[in-house]
Amino acid sequence: MEVVAAVIACTVVPLAYTTLRKRIPAKVNCWFCQHDQRVPYEQRNSFICEKCEQYNGFDASGGYNRKVPGQYCVVASKLENSCFRYCTPSKSAFTRPDVIPQEGFGTNGLCDQCNRQQEIIMKKIADFEPLNEDRWNEELEDYRYKLNKIYPLCTKCTFYAQNKLQEEKKKYANLIAIKNRVANTIVSGFTSVTKVAVKAAARRRRLFFAGGRIAETLHAVSFVLTLLLFIPQLNQLQEDAELDLFQLPAVIQIAMPSFLGIAYHMVGGLLCAHIASIWTNKCRATLPDLLLPFFAALHLMSFGVPEETYREDLALFRCAFASFEMLLSTAVTFVPRKKMHKKKPNRILSSAFSLASTPMSQCSSQVSSRNTSMLSPNFKNGGILGESPTITSEATTVRHRMKWREREQTPEPMTSPKHRGSDDYERPRSSEGDRYPFFVSTYSSDTPANGEKRSP
Repeated sequence: MEVVAAVIACTVVPLAYTTLRKRIPAKVNCWFCQHDQRVPYEQRNSFICEKCEQYNGFDASGGYNRKVPGQYCVVASKLENSCFRYCTPSKSAFTRPDVIPQEGFGTNGLCDQCNRQQEIIMKKIADFEPLNEDRWNEELEDYRYKLNKIYPLCTKCTFYAQNKLQEEKKKYANLIAIKNRVANTIVSGFTSVTKVAVKAAARRRRLFFAGGRIAETLHAVSFVLTLLLFIPQLNQLQEDAELDLFQLPAVIQIAMPSFLGIAYHMVGGLLCAHIASIWTNKCRATLPDLLLPFFAALHLMSFGVPEETYREDLALFRCAFASFEMLLSTAVTFVPRKKMHKKKPNRILSSAFSLASTPMSQCSSQVSSRNTSMLSPNFKNGGILGESPTITSEATTVRHRMKWREREQTPEPMTSPKHRGSDDYERPRSSEGDRYPFFVSTYSSDTPANGEKRSP
């Protein structure tokens, strides 16, 4: 409590001081004649001394914080019996557009001619009627732009208006920056919250009556049973208290005692119907789904208590149970729900099993499309696929084809083994031939068997 009081005091005291201080005049001292006087708090740094009639208002550099027309305007010299405290202005002062004379100017700083033109502009804008009501703002802006072109400000008033706007911007620059920052923060925050809410709503969408036909039918049965339990109990309490809160039709009042007589069976039916609806529901279970069986079980247990001893208490408890059951069944029946999660199949495992169960005959890699490494003797002696006789025979066939292709492309002399007997081909291949079949076949086709050099 002390912390709260301290926080409130630290917040309220500065605000109260700021508010009250602005209403109390400030005591100032004239820089020229040292005269003390009281001025409004907002004018403590921009006031005119009531004794020497000098302007007191200085900036951080020591100069005047605004333009003083009397310093460079000779209009003040026309006043009789006036004392001049300033130097005589040069001739260029009359041609400068930023010099604003005091005569012929209104309280708003504009000259009489510009004020009359502004009045004409305001009257014409007041009488403006758009051609299309749907484009009222656009047509008004165009009309205002044309009027400003027709009735422009003079050069002096234009400079005065621009300087005034710049002063206003500097004066309220902090407030404008805070306003823009707060507006951007609110807009960006609202936009981000809206996007997040839309994504969350799309991701967690709730549906009405999406539990399935059986579950929704059981929900409706539960709602009707709770309604038939609540109305007789409430009517019984009303009659016992001798109150007339609401009047039921005569047909319903006649059936009330029969409903109270079978209340035990109705509560049992409510409990069974709700449990069955939970079992068959296609949506997720909610808190009312879990609370309704609890209150129904307590209501069912109340019928085992002897009514002679606790008649009034049992009536109150049963009415309370019936009211809770009706509220919960209403929520169960009419509140939207989320769908249950669907189990997605594991596509990685299924693809792995399908790949493992694919027979070798359907594989796309064939022996005939392999590179020339299949012709190495490792294949012959049982390499990766050397255990299969079919693959070995195919490799041998490919090797013979490559050998005969090399022989056909190479010109063979008369002393080549082609013109010799068949017994020359039948001799066993050397270890070098087993290791390098291509080179040996080519070399043997060009070199005689006895190792003699051929004639060119």
